[in-house]
Amino acid sequence: MGSRGTIVVELQLVDIFADISGFFFARDFVREKGYRVCLDGVTNTSLPLIDRRKLGVDLVKLFWAPEMVTPGNEENKPTEAVTEAIQKIGKSRLILARCDSPSSIRAGQSVGLSMFQGRHVDTVLYADSRRAPAPRPAAR
Repeated sequence: MGSRGTIVVELQLVDIFADISGFFFARDFVREKGYRVCLDGVTNTSLPLIDRRKLGVDLVKLFWAPEMVTPGNEENKPTEAVTEAIQKIGKSRLILARCDSPSSIRAGQSVGLSMFQGRHVDTVLYADSRRAPAPRPAAR
């Protein structure tokens, strides 16, 4: 178990509430195996309704939406309701997903988030991996 790193099992919000008792069984089962559990499929409208601790999940994956930022907000900070919900869940326990632009990353960073997923993240990582390493100086 120690050599495989951390494995996170993602469970969709819709599936959890479709069979809550099945979710609790599955959550306990995967936790016994040493896995972490992530609540996936959370939107800005469902975010305030989520209590991570009561559900017993390790992480919450929030889908980015432009509506999360107040229009005309030059600092690109999420609305007060979204910010409060993020604080309740815990900044280190939330993944901002579907980040397809730099503005989505800036919005997440403005409230202290550090975990991101999405096309923009993939593009940046791919560009970094394509950079050629600096040439080594010739041996004397």
